[in-house]
Amino acid sequence: MSSRSVASLILACCALLPACASASPASAVPVPSAASAAPVHGLTRAFNAHDVEAMSRHVTKDVQWLSLQGAMLSIDAEGREALASAMADYFRSLPSVRTEIEVLEAGESFVVVRERVHWVRNDAPTSQSALAVYELRDGLIARVWYFAAER
Repeated sequence: MSSRSVASLILACCALLPACASASPASAVPVPSAASAAPVHGLTRAFNAHDVEAMSRHVTKDVQWLSLQGAMLSIDAEGREALASAMADYFRSLPSVRTEIEVLEAGESFVVVRERVHWVRNDAPTSQSALAVYELRDGLIARVWYFAAER
C-alpha cells in the first residue's frame, strides 16, 4: 500500500471521528446500515465465541488484516486460511479475550469502529481500545486496518 493510500485512509477515518465523538451516551452506537454492519457484528460475535470457522464465514477468501503503527503498515494475515490460523494462535495465547464495539459508523463500503478488547493476564483484568476500519466487498470483510491500540 502506498503512502498516498495510507494518507487517504487516515483522512477518511479522521473525517468520521467527529461523528463518533459527538454521540451522546444514549446513542453511543448509531444505527448503521444493517447490511454493511452485519459482517462486522458477525465477526465480533464469532471472535467472542473464539469460533475461527465462523469468523472465516464473514471474510473474503483474499482478506487482508493490516496493522498501522505510526507511519508503518504491516500485513498481519493475508487470506482466509492465514487469518484463521493467526486467530487460532491468538485465542490459544489469550483464552479469556473478548471484544466489544464501543462506537460504530457504517457506510456502504466501509465500517469504522472503536472497539475495546478485554482479557485477564496474571489474574488482572486488562483492556485496550483501538480504531479499526473494515472494507466490505459483496457483503463480506475484504480488508481490515487496525490502528495502534490505547489502554
